[in-house]
Amino acid sequence: MPLIITGAIVVAAFALAGYVVNRGDADPGITTEVAHVVAYVLGVIAIEAPFVAPAVAVVMTWVLALRGELHRLVLRTITERELRELLIFLLVALVGLPIAPDRAMGPYGAVNPQALARLLVVLLAITGAGYVAQRLVNPRLGLAVNGLVSGFVSSSATIAAMSLRARDRPA
Repeated sequence: MPLIITGAIVVAAFALAGYVVNRGDADPGITTEVAHVVAYVLGVIAIEAPFVAPAVAVVMTWVLALRGELHRLVLRTITERELRELLIFLLVALVGLPIAPDRAMGPYGAVNPQALARLLVVLLAITGAGYVAQRLVNPRLGLAVNGLVSGFVSSSATIAAMSLRARDRPA
């Protein structure tokens, strides 16, 4: 473990030094520095989970190969608010959901945090899908398509998501 921590400190120091040296460029970016850190993390993951590391490596390679297109998408298509909301959804789905305990809690064991987290992820996904549908097609048709499709997933979650949308935008 001390060797892994020492290696992480060295890799992070080199990445920081590389960023500082290239800071004077017109668009320095941090792709190379992030790739260095990710390569190190993949090496550490390969020690403990040798079957997970190749999958993560392929995904990271794909993301790095598409970085130009992703950069254009983020700059021209997605607003800052949309990006922030996407990151909140990913945080809840990928961090909050796995760490939520799956056991009954509270008075009479009436509350299961895992079930609440799953419901929150479904609500956020339905709301996000509706927003994307409205942006891709006209708002009226997008809302109808979202209501129809999400109703098959969870009618209760769809009602909750649509009521929140109606409260925010009564028209």
